[in-house]
Amino acid sequence: MDKIELLAPAGSFETLKAAISAGADAVYIGGERFGARAFADNPQGDELVAAIEYAHLRGRKIYLTVNTLLKEQEIEKELYDFLLPLYVAGIDAVIVQDLGVMQYISRHFPGLPIHASTQMTVTGVYGAKLLEECGVSRVIPARELSLEEIRAIRRETSLEIEVFVHGALCYCYSGMCLFSSMIGGRSGNRGRCAQPCRLPYRVFDGDKEVNSKKTAYVLSPRDMCAIRLLPEIIESGVCSLKIEGRMKKPEYTAGVVSVYRKYLNRYLAGKSTEVSRKDEEILMDLYNRDGFHESYFKQHNGRRMMAMENKKASDKAKARNEKLFSEIRSEYMEKELQVPAEAKLVVRQGKPVKLTLSAGGKSVELTGPVAEPAKSQPLGHKQLEKRVNKTGKTDFVVVKREVDMKKDIFLPIKEVNQLRRDCVEALREALLAPYRRSIPERSAEEQVPVENKRSHWKGFSVLVSTMEQFKAVVECEYPIKRIYVELSLYREDSSACRRLMRGQKTEYYLALPHVLHRQYVNDLRQEAAGYLADGFDGFLARNLEEYALLRRLSMEKKTWLDYSVYTMNREAQGFFRGRGVEGMTAPVELNQKELGELDNHDVELIIYGYQVLMVSAQCTRKNTAFCDRKKAVLTLKDRKNVPFTVQCHCDFCYNLLYNSLPLGLLKERDEAAQLGFCGVRLQFTLEDAREAKSVLKMFAKAYGDKRVVQQGRIFTHGHFKRGVE
Repeated sequence: MDKIELLAPAGSFETLKAAISAGADAVYIGGERFGARAFADNPQGDELVAAIEYAHLRGRKIYLTVNTLLKEQEIEKELYDFLLPLYVAGIDAVIVQDLGVMQYISRHFPGLPIHASTQMTVTGVYGAKLLEECGVSRVIPARELSLEEIRAIRRETSLEIEVFVHGALCYCYSGMCLFSSMIGGRSGNRGRCAQPCRLPYRVFDGDKEVNSKKTAYVLSPRDMCAIRLLPEIIESGVCSLKIEGRMKKPEYTAGVVSVYRKYLNRYLAGKSTEVSRKDEEILMDLYNRDGFHESYFKQHNGRRMMAMENKKASDKAKARNEKLFSEIRSEYMEKELQVPAEAKLVVRQGKPVKLTLSAGGKSVELTGPVAEPAKSQPLGHKQLEKRVNKTGKTDFVVVKREVDMKKDIFLPIKEVNQLRRDCVEALREALLAPYRRSIPERSAEEQVPVENKRSHWKGFSVLVSTMEQFKAVVECEYPIKRIYVELSLYREDSSACRRLMRGQKTEYYLALPHVLHRQYVNDLRQEAAGYLADGFDGFLARNLEEYALLRRLSMEKKTWLDYSVYTMNREAQGFFRGRGVEGMTAPVELNQKELGELDNHDVELIIYGYQVLMVSAQCTRKNTAFCDRKKAVLTLKDRKNVPFTVQCHCDFCYNLLYNSLPLGLLKERDEAAQLGFCGVRLQFTLEDAREAKSVLKMFAKAYGDKRVVQQGRIFTHGHFKRGVE
């Protein structure tokens, strides 16, 4: 892409029109299904087709968000019919999170560009290269990437890169958040996030409360505003500057677009891009959350990035805001942007009149009634010009017209008007025709019914995060088939880990970090073979970057995917099986029935453990106290005094926020066995040795002797019973 694109959000047709009027080159919008903003006023059916045509007539692009995870029945029965009319209408690209959806679209909708959503959590070159191999044309990397990391992706791939430059930020890496899903059933991965991150929390370090009411919004980032960084962002290789805000009002979108349009134009013209105080105030007045920050382009985390005070706008600011909104409505919304057209009417007595209408590099010519000699009511130049000009509420406005007529003649006004209407419609079709596609051939695909055979497990898989957990598991009397050892634990004391591994018949897999940035990729690439030599049988990959790196090292057959590498449908399962992975982990947002629709012969089910709700580049300890680069465990308490544990992982510089209760499918052994999983897993994260031994004993009885002894423990069933919308 030679041109730098300004990409605007639209949660409605009205917002799309406002964004285009304000200068957006492209707009991203959702339909009635499968978008990450399910509660926006998304256009449906014919209105969405009309939105596509509206953008194309004005030379703009429109991208469709299909950036959620799809369940098996949705991808099998609904996705094709949803996309087909939009594909035929000429949608310019789809933004996709689900790798199964990506594969399905590539197969069924040839030539439709696919953009990898930020929900895919692409953090580096290897994940980007994998997507490029799969036919993706553009990647929207994780927002937590630095300019240097973005530059590396551009340098080592031919992918277009799109980044967010303005708007709200998630506290968690996008696509890895289960907070809303687990506490309320509204999944962010399904476009229904309830935003628990925007609520107040008390923070405890042991028994000591380390924040106050003034700094209670510890999970709420400020909005980003990177307008001062536009030159550096563009020069890092970015081709599309994206504004967030599909839930915002049209006035907000138009206002933000107009300011960014101004400075992008200045940059492209080689002029100064120093941002005026007035324009900064406009952006602040449109919307801010405790002010702005410049996102992660030059900073990995920090308190200045957070809206911990959650200040409310003053009455004065609200009045200023309403005045600004009124000005924006007047400038960009009260009159739709029309397409400039030129018209030429040729009139010769005794011959059909000819009307030529031109716009956007296209011309159409139609003939109308025969011009007759004037008898009583001759038509002159001005009258005919008036008829040609009368495009009214159509997409066009005549900015230049010519009436070529030698003498006054007579023409029925009704027929002249009809000629103009026909010509307008013909020009409209001529401009839209290049975008339109034929209905693709669809070969009959017969989905082979799933036949999950009842499982007969002969042992557990267990994840361990501490040395005392590791010892408790190795020394227990219960059958352990596989142990996943956290990489951070192994790096702390590899000698002790190897001693525990020695002489055991158990399989050992190294559990890789939840997020892998560029500075850690080289270490893993260089050390992976050494880990296998140390006695590990394979790896647990938790993100696309890790899987793609291991595949580059020809280690995919020794790679087990964790639940965070999403496989919520058989297409996604097939994507990874076709690329040689050893196995995968059951999605944690599907219920029992939905899990039964998948092929589970090489899938493990997690039956116990504290679920990670958030993986964040931010650090709660650093933001409420200080950073000493030492691991820490904090507790957040919500308004109901429910505790959530936060672990600070300094070795890879991220925080993990855990659910308040552990998952425990203690009584669900028979239901789980019917689903055909190849194994079941216990995950130890926050437990001490005594708790780990107690849980092992409890589940060994329930899954071995079939005797359920809960011993007063309280568990959540996660989504095994309820699922998500």
